[in-house]
Amino acid sequence: MECRPLSEFLCDENAPVLPVSDPTFLPWLQNDFNRGRLFINELLAQDHIVIDRRWNDYRVFDDKIPALCSSRMGVVYTKDHELKKITAYEALLLQGFPEKIAKKARDAGILRGSLMKYAANSVSVNVIEQIAIQIEKQAVNSYVPSEDLDICKGTSEKSLSTKKRFISVLSDFENNENAKKWLTIMGEDAENTDFIKTDPVRNESPICVYIKQKGKRIANISKIAFYSLSSKTRSAVLCKRKLSELIEEWDIPEDVRYLLDLYVNKKVKFKDMSEYERQTVASWFFENRFLVVSDTICGREETARDFLFFTHKSSDKTVWIFTGVGSLVGKKSFGDVSFSGDSLKVCGLTLSRSSSGQIKFTVSL
Repeated sequence: MECRPLSEFLCDENAPVLPVSDPTFLPWLQNDFNRGRLFINELLAQDHIVIDRRWNDYRVFDDKIPALCSSRMGVVYTKDHELKKITAYEALLLQGFPEKIAKKARDAGILRGSLMKYAANSVSVNVIEQIAIQIEKQAVNSYVPSEDLDICKGTSEKSLSTKKRFISVLSDFENNENAKKWLTIMGEDAENTDFIKTDPVRNESPICVYIKQKGKRIANISKIAFYSLSSKTRSAVLCKRKLSELIEEWDIPEDVRYLLDLYVNKKVKFKDMSEYERQTVASWFFENRFLVVSDTICGREETARDFLFFTHKSSDKTVWIFTGVGSLVGKKSFGDVSFSGDSLKVCGLTLSRSSSGQIKFTVSL
């Protein structure tokens, strides 16, 4: 399928300019994480370079666009030697809305924030469904046994040695077959790869990988998170979240919030709630299943990631599963919402409470 150039979508002549000196941009550009890493003048010299500002770091995309979401409004792009904010009209085009509908919505005077929310929600309508269809056809992210990759022995998802071993293998992309497979999953071509670099490895965070393709203007940046799969259940804990954070980020209504608070604080179990209360919780999660699944798998801010690397021991072999977050979201976003014991299954995720009073999200592979 031919990919249309980004210029066809980033075409709003009324796109607002974001000055580099803007108080929302300059301090971010000069923080400890970004200083000396992002050379803005070089990027401004090129058109349609997309900068996705996160909490304190960034991603740079060359003629590509990251997933839009209503809670992250920091995506800007370069055009005519300026930084421009993506407009709601452009966002609607990017998410597959017909130009006629996008223009009608723009000209109706609907607030930008509202349109951006609709545009972001549309990811769950067309993009994820198409991802799921393509997964069925191609099965790119396969479950592959690897005898020569002893990456799992004595490690956990937070182990530095696991990450360092992964980097060592990936850096040998010219010779190592596993590295070539990983690059293919990441949408890269090993034969045309110029170099691969990574930021210093930190214990709690995903690793940041820079892959420069020959003839490309900039390196592609990907973040990879690591997890150990349970040998019995082939499941991994993706994250543990405070209920207060989820209430704010997901805009959970008061009635559902109240019931979740009772559950998390061990005042009542799901199975001890009334049928009406259980239905109240299940209905909200079903209506917002795409948000819950995508947000949990993709992560936020410092935990945001593009790819997930799972490992576990199977007999005498180390088995790895390497997948893009979009592919996993596509696989895990379809299904029902139901209670199982004292946990809640939301499509392909399981929600339960942790001993520390947080909500734990688990995925099975």
